[in-house]
Amino acid sequence: MCQEPACVYDPDTMSSNIDFDDCYLTSYGSDGLTATGPTTTGTLQMVALQKGTNTDCTKSPSGSEAECFTPVGDDISTCSGDSGAPVYCAMNTGETVLYGLLDSVGSCGTETSFAVLPVVVV
Repeated sequence: MCQEPACVYDPDTMSSNIDFDDCYLTSYGSDGLTATGPTTTGTLQMVALQKGTNTDCTKSPSGSEAECFTPVGDDISTCSGDSGAPVYCAMNTGETVLYGLLDSVGSCGTETSFAVLPVVVV
């Protein structure tokens, strides 16, 4: 049971309880790109995600530890400054778990899959 707003992922006790179709990342990164560079509103942005297959993802710079996630619906992409953003997933217990951190981000507004590095309790 979580005692915080979001538990940290523990694969030994949580892997069968996570709803990988109900995940999201949050970030204050850029929300667009203009000819003069990235733009931002200064508000927290959220992108709905679901776990994909590793064939959905391009190779992650961090190697095989990364898991692939894809956007849900019209939540298309990430942008500059989003690397390291937390990725949360719902659990069937009603709690939320911090599953991982967004790996490096490619082109702003064009990514169709994301590499996420799981945060694991040790």
